[in-house]
Amino acid sequence: MAGSQTEQRPEPGSGGWFARKAKEFLLGTPVQLADPASVHISQVEDEVYNATSTYASANCGPASVIMAIRLVNRPVPGEERGLRGEELMLHVRALATGGGTDRWTGTHNLHLQHVLERAGCRWTILRHVRDILKRVREHGEPVIMAGNPAVPTTYTARYPYYDIRRYDNGHWIVVSRYVPERGTYIVNDPQSTIGPVEVTAQELVAFDSKDGGFGIAVRPA
Repeated sequence: MAGSQTEQRPEPGSGGWFARKAKEFLLGTPVQLADPASVHISQVEDEVYNATSTYASANCGPASVIMAIRLVNRPVPGEERGLRGEELMLHVRALATGGGTDRWTGTHNLHLQHVLERAGCRWTILRHVRDILKRVREHGEPVIMAGNPAVPTTYTARYPYYDIRRYDNGHWIVVSRYVPERGTYIVNDPQSTIGPVEVTAQELVAFDSKDGGFGIAVRPA
């Protein structure tokens, strides 16, 4: 599933203009993100987040790349043609894989990076969960993250199965943003039928502990 390659945002009033500019020079300008709730799409059938999906699929990669592109306010390839829901998901899958349409075939990082480039995004490969969390926290960039949702101590254990499906297999999610007030993170999980959820760093470390060790940070080009 996963593959290979290779900013806390300035707080209002934290040191003034020069401090903010110095932080931007070191970390880059924070990405202006869309609301995670407004970008959510589910890989499983749900009347709100994907009414035309099948009950289940291996579309976590296409769903995650769609949400990451939307988060950084870039157009998803196919949306300009009016494609939505499962039609958009299958279009993105075909674009990623060179024409593949099998919902049960997984997608790897090179597939997702190809779609990101087509959408006018830049990407950075991250290989340690510490770097993934730091990228979201300090740079404000969403990260498409690999892991396993069946690890007992990850965030999925807090939800009923019908709210967030989980299989003991590799899975892509999007770590969408950092919540500084609570030191937590917002996750858009393609298997969630309740939209984005708030999770702890420890829960993401647990998710990463099996089938993980890989992330794709995303920002507009």
